[in-house]
Amino acid sequence: MDPAQNLMIERSIQELNTFMEQHGLGKSTKLKQEDQISNWVYDELKQYAARHGSSVRRPPSKLDVLEIYCSSESELTRQCQQQGLRSIRFGLREGDLGTFEGRQKLYHAVITFQPKHIWMSPRCKAWCRWNQFNASRSQEAAQRVMQAREDDLVHLLLCVAVFQWQQSCGPEYHFHLEQPVGSDMLFQECLQMVIDASLRVRCDMCTAGKLAHPISSKLLQKGTQILTTSNILARYVETLRCNHQHEHDQVAGSFVLKDGSRRNVSEFSELYTRTFCIRIARTIKASLQIHEKSVAQSIPVFGTLDEQSEPEAKRRRLSGKVSDPPGYPPAAVQILSGPQHEQKPSMKSDDSQFLQDPTILADAKEIAPRVGTLVLEKGPLFDRIQEACPNHVIRVLEICKGADRFRQSPIRLMPHEAPLRLTFGLLRQGLEPFNTGT
Repeated sequence: MDPAQNLMIERSIQELNTFMEQHGLGKSTKLKQEDQISNWVYDELKQYAARHGSSVRRPPSKLDVLEIYCSSESELTRQCQQQGLRSIRFGLREGDLGTFEGRQKLYHAVITFQPKHIWMSPRCKAWCRWNQFNASRSQEAAQRVMQAREDDLVHLLLCVAVFQWQQSCGPEYHFHLEQPVGSDMLFQECLQMVIDASLRVRCDMCTAGKLAHPISSKLLQKGTQILTTSNILARYVETLRCNHQHEHDQVAGSFVLKDGSRRNVSEFSELYTRTFCIRIARTIKASLQIHEKSVAQSIPVFGTLDEQSEPEAKRRRLSGKVSDPPGYPPAAVQILSGPQHEQKPSMKSDDSQFLQDPTILADAKEIAPRVGTLVLEKGPLFDRIQEACPNHVIRVLEICKGADRFRQSPIRLMPHEAPLRLTFGLLRQGLEPFNTGT
């Protein structure tokens, strides 16, 4: 997708959001998301487990990988089986997860086989950028989009329920949730628990899976993001970003199949390639071989716990307050702990001392574009600033010229994901360092 199309879609999304606020659309969705504290899908799973005697005593794992939301001949399950892993799939053929009967079949599979790894990839149609763009054209289209999102909430709550179940099984049980970059699904509040307790990583399918256009054979970049509790998988997937040293085609238009029917390129790109699946299967196998522990904290599922005997972090989660992911500074924890804390967090003085290193600002000035901004989520300069700020976890850097004001985040973030921001640089006159101090 070229920059002009990106800009057009972004503006249309902004207009759509304004339009829905003015017309009161989306309120029912918000109410449902706020009601997710008592996840009724998770209650279904617990009740099913209790009826089958699995609420207290769990059977040993009989399965390595369970793939959910997939085609009847999904490549990921096939490649896991090729790697010698015990793997099965649960797609539409096995049951419609939008219905109670279909979810019961999934509960039976999860409880009976106790899979060590669960991979979920629900459809993103209701949450994709093109759907948002189309919704901006009329009130009727916007209502259709909101209705589709409301219908999809059951699948989001199911992802949360499966995640909670995996954490209740033990530290060696893992969860993975995949969505394309640009999907609004991972920005929904009902998934906050999964986001807080897992690692979010990105890869590009041109590099990770050698995804190519079916007609031109040019590579399709297609950014993909994964929420995972496996540190091994997260570290490997992060290495599969595009180096932009090859030509890309666009994920747009359609093509003709051998039987004469037409198929959208976007639909074609939804299927995992063999290369990508081999890499994921080998990574999961490595995780199983060393009995890797989940990065997520253990979440109680059945029964009640004595809060006085639990660590402070777990008591915060049980009391319904937002928990902080690893690496958050104490100041951020205080702000999230209640409305009585009104003071904004600030950078610790020892972490702001890195401004005294003139080479950091000099290097940033060297790579800053003449017009526009440069956004960094990794790289040598990113690593240097991270090393200079040991008390904080750097989420993203934005480098630009001609701006000395407080900057908003250049990427979309979940609420409370990065509560601290610092603007620093060189003054145009005299090139003296400055920082906002907040």
